[in-house]
Amino acid sequence: DERKVLTTMDSNAVFRLLNGALSPDNAVRTQAEATLNKLLDTNPENLLATVLKLLRSSNNQQVRMFCAVLLRKKLPNGEPILYDQLSKGLQNAFRTELIRAIIEDTSAPVRNLICDTVAELAQILLFHNRWQNLVEFLFSGVRAEKEHVRVAV
Repeated sequence: DERKVLTTMDSNAVFRLLNGALSPDNAVRTQAEATLNKLLDTNPENLLATVLKLLRSSNNQQVRMFCAVLLRKKLPNGEPILYDQLSKGLQNAFRTELIRAIIEDTSAPVRNLICDTVAELAQILLFHNRWQNLVEFLFSGVRAEKEHVRVAV
């Protein structure tokens, strides 16, 4: 299974890994975390793109929550930060999809974790004026029709 994930970055395989990382079974959790870390070292672009996809599309709330936490912990870390090592297209996808997730996700706990992820990344990107539409989103968010968007901003 690990080789399949390493070579194809199949969403279902990554979903199983994320689900394994949430397992109460220590051996399952340890193996899943080790594989995720290996993937982050060897193929961060594809893994993080798949994690973002699962954050936006998974029906499993726990997996979406884990995706948000994983992104919050990994994107702003490293020297240079992992986010800066990603392609410009994926960087743009993160900025766009994280904002959309705040608006569209139906789970308050997931939205809260996404907001935490946005806050961590924004500390770095806004300082260098690299996430201009976040500022626009925040200003429009305080006047949004959806209450959960107003609460989030």
